[in-house]
Amino acid sequence: LALKAIKAGKHLLLEKPIAVNLDDALPVVQEAKKHPELKVLVGMSRRFDDSYREAFDRVKGGELGDIFHYYGVTNDQYNAEIVDFFVGYSKVSGSILVDCGIHDVDLMRWYMGSHEKVKKVYAAGYNARMHRLVESRDADNAVATVVFESGKLANIYLSRTAIHGHECWAQITGENDMIKVNTDNAMNRVTLADEHGYRKLTTQDYYDRFRGAFANEMREFTSAVLDNTPLPLDIDDAYIASKICVGLQMAFRSGEQIFFDKDQSPIPPKGIAASKL
Repeated sequence: LALKAIKAGKHLLLEKPIAVNLDDALPVVQEAKKHPELKVLVGMSRRFDDSYREAFDRVKGGELGDIFHYYGVTNDQYNAEIVDFFVGYSKVSGSILVDCGIHDVDLMRWYMGSHEKVKKVYAAGYNARMHRLVESRDADNAVATVVFESGKLANIYLSRTAIHGHECWAQITGENDMIKVNTDNAMNRVTLADEHGYRKLTTQDYYDRFRGAFANEMREFTSAVLDNTPLPLDIDDAYIASKICVGLQMAFRSGEQIFFDKDQSPIPPKGIAASKL
């Protein structure tokens, strides 16, 4: 549909990732580049969140010095009523490392700089509650390590089994300082005092936390279409993030480190076809 929309001359706000595999993603990227008059935005929603943006402004302003480590956590609330949905969804989503991990991979590149090239990745996963995800070679919890050619590092933790609500935060470390974003997942500034002590309600899902980011995303996309303002990220950013996520998926499913070529494409392990991963 994305490819058809661009060919039809339509501006496009596209849900991330561009596609769950690189063979389907590349034609969309190529077609978008043929039509610079069209606004094509892949919805990396956290780039539109005020807190993540403030952190980026501080990074860009040099406050932290040279950034050498990114740590990201995306922990979705577990809901027993939608396990069947996730089991079916995982068969077409590309796994937790592609569908969920792309947010942190995109933030990693945003904060550390798109000039930083990935050398290799490793990933592992475990099914703590949604055991049927093994049917699609997926996991409900996963960890990933990214090593850059410069030696800089990133670590990512992904989960769909949080009991306490939606938790999503990042830590960016530089030579001078460190920033943590969104470490308090409280719903609001209300504190309850009852037989359990003092406590706060937490954000229950992604929409509770990022409602404002989604609104910003829509406003800025609309402004780009109507007023020809620049988009906050280009399609190459989204495509490279997809490449890295596919590499993480390969690492998880093969149990091996995955290296990247000069074009930032993952290299399948020797003797294993990419289509098998």
